[in-house]
Amino acid sequence: MGKRQPKVFSNLENLNIPSVCAINGFALGGGFELCLACTYRVASTEAKIGFPEVKLGLLPGFGGTARLPRLIGADNAIEWIAGGKDNNPENALKAGAVDSVVEPEILRDASLDLLAKAIRGN
Repeated sequence: MGKRQPKVFSNLENLNIPSVCAINGFALGGGFELCLACTYRVASTEAKIGFPEVKLGLLPGFGGTARLPRLIGADNAIEWIAGGKDNNPENALKAGAVDSVVEPEILRDASLDLLAKAIRGN
């Protein structure tokens, strides 16, 4: 990822319309940071979520360290960021990092339904 990604992620976060990230598979590192820039996050039961780059001595560099604490609280965020482990979708839901967890077969429909509800205001 290059120099433009932080601005792209900030622009996504600051859209005047809701956005949803459908997570099916790996949302690790920059992929998870992209999800955090969205208004809503829906994960499939097969998703893996986290910041593994810390195991390589790197820190998330696209705003995830600022966005994650707003969702799951500072203490949980420190554990997620410093620990570098992959989180399963159930743990992510319990922590508040995702809004719902669904089976992979209905991920697209569930994500679009959530987005439609957000647009309607309910």
